[in-house]
Amino acid sequence: MGRKNYWKGTSNTRRSDNAFSFGKSYKTTISRHGNRSSGYGSSPAKSQKAASDRYHGGKKGGCYITSACVDARGLSDNCTELMTLREFRDNYLAGQENGSEMIRSYYDFAPKIVASIDSSNNARQVYDELYQNLVQKCVGLIQKGDNKGALRNYEQVFQNLKQKYI
Repeated sequence: MGRKNYWKGTSNTRRSDNAFSFGKSYKTTISRHGNRSSGYGSSPAKSQKAASDRYHGGKKGGCYITSACVDARGLSDNCTELMTLREFRDNYLAGQENGSEMIRSYYDFAPKIVASIDSSNNARQVYDELYQNLVQKCVGLIQKGDNKGALRNYEQVFQNLKQKYI
């Protein structure tokens, strides 16, 4: 029996020489569930964020790993978990000393991690474990007001994912 692809999407970033990119030298294209969005930026991270925001209809996007986890559970893009984690990213993480660097690292590595998980034979199990250990744990800590604890958990899980899947 074939393995179901839970993310069902791709993200591709490249240098752009497009005259319509208005001096921005990187283009990212996100394709998922038959939808396709592109964004331009002066760096790979900025183009990925622009494409993600556009993909999400102007809403803040970019939650590759957490989106894959909630997709595997059949939850919507505006579920409590994703909304909480996006708000955490935009209002807490972005304001931390190394927050922008952490966000940029996430945009660089998360699509690769998701693609690697999707190509594994146990994607559903991995996404279930990530949902519990990353999504639910971080959301619970954030809801209790423990942003530092949520950040520590996120950093630990993300580093483990990078070591295992990249």
